[in-house]
Amino acid sequence: MPVVNNYTELPDWSEVKFYEIISLNTNSIFDIQKNSNNEVLFAVSGTCIIVSNFENKYLKAGDYHEFNKGINNYSIKTGDEYCSIVRIAGNWSGECGTKGVFVIENSAMPKNIGDAADYDKTRKTDFDNHFHDCDEYWIIVQGSAQIATEGKIFEIESGYCVATKAGKHHDFIDIYETVHGVYFETSLKGLKREGHLWNHTHSKGAIS
Repeated sequence: MPVVNNYTELPDWSEVKFYEIISLNTNSIFDIQKNSNNEVLFAVSGTCIIVSNFENKYLKAGDYHEFNKGINNYSIKTGDEYCSIVRIAGNWSGECGTKGVFVIENSAMPKNIGDAADYDKTRKTDFDNHFHDCDEYWIIVQGSAQIATEGKIFEIESGYCVATKAGKHHDFIDIYETVHGVYFETSLKGLKREGHLWNHTHSKGAIS
């Protein structure tokens, strides 16, 4: 199942083994013990400081931080600002795709520069129907939408994770409420191309 609302439901092939959305009030401390080889934090809103034995790292909305493999414990501290964090952990290689925080709304001029889709006539976004040479994860922090992934259409909302396998198309069709989330691409495969790929431009690259 490519759409889940709990990390325990992630597919067997997933390199992401754990995710959570952490909402912190002002002047808070949240202690974490790493549970996988790799771990990354994304600040979706607000600001915070990541504190570990190795370093202190300030994060503002849109920033992310990947942890040194020697770090086993760390804390998230907030000041006078509320903060929303996405934590992702798992086992992926050192050669990965891209990652970041995103906001998406419907468009006054919907279009699809990617591969044509059956639902294009009902599309309300200017997102593109695309695939990757890696698995990609969308973790939804706020909002709701209609999306397509791996040939099926789903309704998603806050707390959901969309896990799309390498080589499979995915797309945002209609945004019901402005979506704030995180995109995260794991180990590159096959031709190891980064970014959005389309059959009409890039052809179907072999995924091994």
